[in-house]
Amino acid sequence: MQRHFHHGLLMGFVLRMVGRELRGAWRRLIFFFVCIAIGVAAIAAIRSIIDQVTGVLTREARAMTGADIVIQSTRPWDQATIAIVDEEGRRARVKQQSDVVETATMLRADDGSGGTRLVELLAVDGAYPLYGTFTLEDGRPYSHALVAGHGVLVRPDLIAQLGVRVGGSVFIGQARFEIRGVISAEPGRRAGAFSLGPRVVVDRADLASTGLIGFGSRVSYQRLLQLPDAAVEPVVKRLRARLSNSLASVRSYHDTEERVRVQIESAQHFLGLVGYVILVLGGIGVWSVTRVFLQQKRTSIAALKCLGASSGRILTVYVLQALVLGLAGSALGLLIAGLGLPAVPSDVIVALGDTRPGLTPAAAFHAADPVSS
Repeated sequence: MQRHFHHGLLMGFVLRMVGRELRGAWRRLIFFFVCIAIGVAAIAAIRSIIDQVTGVLTREARAMTGADIVIQSTRPWDQATIAIVDEEGRRARVKQQSDVVETATMLRADDGSGGTRLVELLAVDGAYPLYGTFTLEDGRPYSHALVAGHGVLVRPDLIAQLGVRVGGSVFIGQARFEIRGVISAEPGRRAGAFSLGPRVVVDRADLASTGLIGFGSRVSYQRLLQLPDAAVEPVVKRLRARLSNSLASVRSYHDTEERVRVQIESAQHFLGLVGYVILVLGGIGVWSVTRVFLQQKRTSIAALKCLGASSGRILTVYVLQALVLGLAGSALGLLIAGLGLPAVPSDVIVALGDTRPGLTPAAAFHAADPVSS
């Protein structure tokens, strides 16, 4: 009982001293508090954005790929390759498949101005797209009828650059196409992605009339497959083995997930370094404030020693005081990150799509963890 009473008196003394020190020196310790808050807020905000971008891109791996499996070649399909792909498709019970062709070419306005523009031409069939959202600026959903019969869909930057309009016509190769819509969103492409030029979409059945497909043409032929998830990896392995001697390559949406993960990790290392630099600079400020503060308290510490306070009690007072300030600064930093992230401009975080950024539990724990911070 006496020992418990003694410990109670000791804790009471320590807590009273901590309270008095904080009240008496709060102006000198405010910098200590702010440095910790800024460092924690920076790390929490950076990690939260990275976590959310990773989640969004991973969930959209199929839409970014455009299929579960993509077989791609720079040469027209030969009968042997088509036979292997069809056989594996029947074996895996393919739900849908689509054949598309991509190439870079010049597009010319049919208005006498002579304006031309390098574009990325995508020729699609009636089954496209297998995954993802394809919408037009006027809100209409995509349908193959929009491109059938020499129709073309174009990006808005092409409209601005050439001064053409919906209902007008353009030349692609040797064929004239009618502009039937302006692309707002399309599968497999995100704002800011590198491209040789604006995307234009035509019907694959009209591609031959352009005269673009021939010897020496730089063309990508792709077959997109949609199949049960359990069959994706086995089919990829078999196709890669059976097509190893051909010019065809095989990839799945899992490869997209892995590529996204590697790219996000690289960005995370860089942005994490930025956050830690901020935290280190804050730590230097904390060290400077603590050093000056303790130097100013030498007289008080000497007085406490003369009154019988042990070194352990005095050390406990100042360690507990630093711990209280650290926890309070961390809480303020998380609050700043939590309130600041939703205010980030949408064009800065365009990779998140319509998702608004917010503080994630994993990022909050990482930023506030005393060991990692």
